Amino acid sequence: MRHSQETVKAGIFGIAGNVVLFLIKIILFLFSGSIAILADSFHTLSDSISSMLMLAGIYKSRTPPDREHPYGHGKTEYFVMVFMAIILVFAGFMFSKEAALRIMKPIELKIDVWILSGLLFTILIKEAMSLYAFRVVRRTGSKIVQVDAWHHRFDTVTSVFVLFSLIVQRFGIVRMDGIAGFVVGIIIAALGFKFLKDAYDRIIGVPPSIDMVRGIKEIAMGVEGVRAVHDFIISNVESFPIITFHIEVDRNLSVEKAHSVADEVEKMVQKEYGGVCVVHVDPACEDQSVREMLKCLKERIKDVEVVQDVYTVSKTEKGFVVEIVFKRNTEAGKKEEVIDLIRKELVKRFGVENIEFQERPGFLPEK
Repeated sequence: MRHSQETVKAGIFGIAGNVVLFLIKIILFLFSGSIAILADSFHTLSDSISSMLMLAGIYKSRTPPDREHPYGHGKTEYFVMVFMAIILVFAGFMFSKEAALRIMKPIELKIDVWILSGLLFTILIKEAMSLYAFRVVRRTGSKIVQVDAWHHRFDTVTSVFVLFSLIVQRFGIVRMDGIAGFVVGIIIAALGFKFLKDAYDRIIGVPPSIDMVRGIKEIAMGVEGVRAVHDFIISNVESFPIITFHIEVDRNLSVEKAHSVADEVEKMVQKEYGGVCVVHVDPACEDQSVREMLKCLKERIKDVEVVQDVYTVSKTEKGFVVEIVFKRNTEAGKKEEVIDLIRKELVKRFGVENIEFQERPGFLPEK
């Protein structure tokens, strides 16, 4: 994934801002003794650490491919996300534990107006940092900056909650400080688990977005000579897209011309999405009965929950071959039931026999 210079600036801005806010909140804690402010200050410190990790991840992910890593280092940012998430989970649980002790043994705090004003100042600064980070995300699409942006936003929310709890504390509800610290700790830990899951999903591999698939189809269909597009396999979606799919062209085209069409599709897709694109060429079916059969199947599977798609119907010397894609985790018995149902309907409507169903793996988002 290509990062603009803006992502680096966002990282530096986040580090500097969080360090300043951490120092302000520590001063507020020393004068107030509030466990909620202390938890909030270390939440801000964890944001500063995460911004440092983010910056390191951005620089590493921009490292060009080398002999050991021919696909580049784009996934580095997801491993950085794991470390950032672990920091949040650990900090969250630690402060929840301390806050629980404060709830059981509350102490009376002296919360002056200047302390509340100082906390309000940090909230305004933090929200400004959040808005800036989200603007960078919209411009660059960086997932790691998005994590940092949400860190800023949740820090703002937790600080608002802490401010509210301190105001309530002034009216004599002495356990409110511990309650606020406990809630802030749980929020921090929950946020860490969320980012841990997101990083795990990205490292293991997720399907491409529907918008990406639609965009590739539009590019391919816009090339003269392409009649249909199917059989998508898209991996390493963000760091280094590896895109393969089939196109159908006139079966009477020369090999040279068909190759030229495929080559043009590959160049246009790679220009738009980066990475590498490999296109397989299929001869388009000219048999009207086969085309009617495919149209019928496309309509029929709309009512079948477990079927994702039917790619092609082809005519062979022995009969017909139907390429079908089932949704993931569909049981074998259910697949056989659906195939038997479709086979009977094709025999009834088109009078065809010797129908072979070939199951193809599905790599696209399920409908």
